[in-house]
Amino acid sequence: MPINRDPDEITPLDPEQLKEAAQFGLRPIHVICGDPSDPGYVAFFAYVHFVPRAGELIDLDGGVCRVASISYKVPKHPGGHIQFIPNVYAIRVGKGQEEV
Repeated sequence: MPINRDPDEITPLDPEQLKEAAQFGLRPIHVICGDPSDPGYVAFFAYVHFVPRAGELIDLDGGVCRVASISYKVPKHPGGHIQFIPNVYAIRVGKGQEEV
């Protein structure tokens, strides 16, 4: 699963991963952690059963982010496939759980 550290690039969504995730009842979410000017900025797709709620923590390698908001968009995928994908915006709050 690609991790994007460049805010000017679009995080790719792999159609094969999407198909495999669907077999397990998982759906994609786009996670954006940190401000684009933050050197620790990271964005990636995750496949989940549930969308994180505002206020919940996401513990990543290299830091902890608190979910600030969720918005939805409808991207078009290769082959014309359209899917409603949550964008989870989170703010970096520490380097590890013990700091939160």
